[in-house]
Amino acid sequence: MNLRIPIFATIAVSDNLLRGTNASDNEVIRTMGDQIAARTELDGAYIVLEQTAEHGYVCRSQDVLANILVLVEDIVSGARKRVAVNYLGNFGAAAGAIGAEVWSSGHYRSQRRMRIADQDEMEGRAYPRFYSSALAGDIGLQHDLPNLYSHPVFRKIFSRTVSSQPLLQALNVSNYPPTVGPGSTVVAATGSSRTPTIERQTGSSISFSK
Repeated sequence: MNLRIPIFATIAVSDNLLRGTNASDNEVIRTMGDQIAARTELDGAYIVLEQTAEHGYVCRSQDVLANILVLVEDIVSGARKRVAVNYLGNFGAAAGAIGAEVWSSGHYRSQRRMRIADQDEMEGRAYPRFYSSALAGDIGLQHDLPNLYSHPVFRKIFSRTVSSQPLLQALNVSNYPPTVGPGSTVVAATGSSRTPTIERQTGSSISFSK
């Protein structure tokens, strides 16, 4: 079989470069798209956001996110090439809606954002959350999840997986919430078992969705 591996150029851009800019006339973003379009040997681009200015789990700057969407749209619709995005958190779903073939996220902060300063952190505490694929977001475990359980919408947003089954069983027998605090282990769900998972060198997993 004559198989060809697609060639993607990596576009790694810092949010500091995009903050306070108008996405509709940002020449830097347009130049990035033009560079991908001009290279016939490229099949597309892998877009990564480095989050320097914000300390949250995901980027919340409207300027930055709008610029990323313009870049995705330029490459997909303008250059007719493929795009994969990473480290946008659940906003990757918005990039997918305008043409990105792959977006990625995960349970842990290191899977949701890329921040150079994080590489210098020697230790940290993990706070448990429940991730809903249908909601494309997190649900608080201490109060929100038990309250939602008694509401009809719960069945629509609860992601049923092998991993989430024990949590559902605990809710069914009213054995929830347990004591939740830093370092606690609580099952999180990422949706369909058909969702592919890639193991990184750190041993953590990233779930990819189209």
